[in-house]
Amino acid sequence: MKGSSAYTVQFVGLSNGTHYFNFDADQKFFDLIQSELIQNGDVAVNLELEKNNHTLTLQFEFEGKVATSCDRCMIDFAYPLHGNARLIVKTSGEKFEEQDDIITLPFGSFEIDLSQFIFDSIALTLPLKIVPCEIINDDTICDHEIISRINNEALGDKPVDPRWAALNKLKK
Repeated sequence: MKGSSAYTVQFVGLSNGTHYFNFDADQKFFDLIQSELIQNGDVAVNLELEKNNHTLTLQFEFEGKVATSCDRCMIDFAYPLHGNARLIVKTSGEKFEEQDDIITLPFGSFEIDLSQFIFDSIALTLPLKIVPCEIINDDTICDHEIISRINNEALGDKPVDPRWAALNKLKK
């Protein structure tokens, strides 16, 4: 993914203390990412950056909707999300073992591109299984033709291979 200057924070000119930034993860943002998981979205990202001498503590809060597909019937669905994330950035010449929420920048760095971290945080907010009719308790959303096809194939309209039938007898 190539970053965008719209999601880059220059921290070298900031005084020590707390600073606030706002970002919009919109169509242009998700076009940069080119992910199959999220095709589109409109997410407001608020960042509280606390700067100390060689450490930045970034607290993200995001709220909005992302366009994704139902895992059951493949209809497009605008999933509402709300979440937060934290990132600690250390600036020093030493190389530390990087963790999920701690990164190290080389000494002399003056900016950080947050686009990948913002996308990852949004993607991690999504549930593992996205089924809109279960999320909002409305089964009129799903494509019933696709669901009936899935159910018919699961019920086994096809003849059973005799080898499997013999193995199934062993289960009993």
